[in-house]
Amino acid sequence: MTDINPQLLKVGDLDTSQPHPQGIDFSFFKDANFLRFVFYLSIWCFAVNISAPFFNLYMLDNLDIDISVVTIYHGLGTGANMLMLLLWGKLADRIGNRPLLLLVGVFVAVTPLLWLGVGSDRISFWIWLPLLHVLAGATWAAIDLCS
Repeated sequence: MTDINPQLLKVGDLDTSQPHPQGIDFSFFKDANFLRFVFYLSIWCFAVNISAPFFNLYMLDNLDIDISVVTIYHGLGTGANMLMLLLWGKLADRIGNRPLLLLVGVFVAVTPLLWLGVGSDRISFWIWLPLLHVLAGATWAAIDLCS
């Protein structure tokens, strides 16, 4: 479906007399940019979904953190995600989705490297892990919104 500028669309200009085409239009497979985006998104989702469970396993097994604390960390990330959707939405409207994806994609890609600084000490428990979850929630909001 093509994108329509709502400012140019007037309610009286809608033409509903033409019948809707039957079947599925597969012409989007001819768009090279779309196919590149689907390929990129497939690899991205595969990598993220393969690695995501291991962060929880690392906190539960290696760092010996209670599951209720891990749940609180994920709640912090989810809260940051929901709050940042407002900011990312306004910024995406202003500068566009692609530049925002490029900028935030770097932060999302670097986030797993920041896990190398996590240990079982109190600073990691009270500061580093909550900040990592807030960072991940905030950046993934932009990725989800702009994708």
